[in-house]
Amino acid sequence: MKRVLVVVLAFALLLTGCATNLRLTKGPGTVPSISSSEKSLFDMDGSQSETIAENGFIFKYGIEGKNVLNTFEGTFTKDLISKGTITVPLKLTDQELSTVYFQLKAMNIMDYPDTFDEGYSIPYLTYDLTVRMDGKTKKIKWDEGFGGLSKSKEAERLKELVNSTSKMVENKEEYKRLPPAVGGYD
Repeated sequence: MKRVLVVVLAFALLLTGCATNLRLTKGPGTVPSISSSEKSLFDMDGSQSETIAENGFIFKYGIEGKNVLNTFEGTFTKDLISKGTITVPLKLTDQELSTVYFQLKAMNIMDYPDTFDEGYSIPYLTYDLTVRMDGKTKKIKWDEGFGGLSKSKEAERLKELVNSTSKMVENKEEYKRLPPAVGGYD
């Protein structure tokens, strides 16, 4: 228990210290590269070597995956349906990032299949998750068609991740200030 607390505190301190040093070197929606000057002392699991900035995710969800939480850029894009999309600065707190990180680790996200396809109905929800963790990148895409996601353990854990992460976003003041979606999907 003490080790977990130390790791969480180290993670929070590292996020605070390194977050301002992030420099994006690729276009929007891409995973940034990190310079060697941004190395942190400890990885998320307490081991040395990884940079805090290298661990993050881009999570797309909703109809056509138009809602996008990008922790690398510190932004959220909301689908306004007939009014297009709007992107605003939105950052998860250190505690929220730690919660998501440990949820991803507990899921063994890097061992997940790359796709989940469950039939189709129109419109259907699309989820797309790009995770960079411990020096590796994993991309997972799944469509929740007519039957929804499968009942596998992996799918159930993905549903939990979707629900907890989207609730974190929806509880943010930045999200609450966004205009409502207008219209609907056929």
